[in-house]
Amino acid sequence: MQACAISNVLGAFSPILRLHGNHSDRLPWQYPAAADSSASYFLNLRENLVPYTYTAAQDATTTGVPVTRPMYLDYPDQQNAYGYADSEYMFGPNMLVAPVTTPGTGTVGTTVWFPPGKWTDYFSGQTFTGPSIQTVDTDLSTMPVFIKSGGIVPIRTDDVTNDEQNPLTKVTLNVAGGANGTYSLYEDNGKTTNWSQSATTSISYRDADHANG
Repeated sequence: MQACAISNVLGAFSPILRLHGNHSDRLPWQYPAAADSSASYFLNLRENLVPYTYTAAQDATTTGVPVTRPMYLDYPDQQNAYGYADSEYMFGPNMLVAPVTTPGTGTVGTTVWFPPGKWTDYFSGQTFTGPSIQTVDTDLSTMPVFIKSGGIVPIRTDDVTNDEQNPLTKVTLNVAGGANGTYSLYEDNGKTTNWSQSATTSISYRDADHANG
């Protein structure tokens, strides 16, 4: 993958994304069209993921559990959680990310360890069952990202340019079937650090209600 595309794809699933630096081309439009398109898509995706990321940041503030966490933090009894600690991580409580760092513009196969349970590819909807080690193909338009069964990932419904002029008014819930799930969406008014001006919305998912469709 092109360096700029890798940076933006990985940054979409990180607490912080920065394009500045003191070496090499780092702006999407400095690269060929495929990398530019990929970077633009994932930059929008990162902004759309802010409801999920912001909630995870609030969880980190109150519990000390980081937004990005090693696999063995969530799965301490799984030996492969330690063996794959340098190649994949949990992003918030519900998403597994296995970054692609191999250069190239075509399809790349990535080895992913899946913890116990079912995991749904965020982009394709394909389901994987763990514990297992499998090869997942990806290209500039996707990334190995998986939602655990019962996991709920809220995102903005529409692309926006910023939060201040575009408050969160429409939310799309991405839910991976296979188990029941709960989630608490945290929001504040974006103008103060006063926690009394925040709100938490409880969300629940019952898998049996969706078993046939």
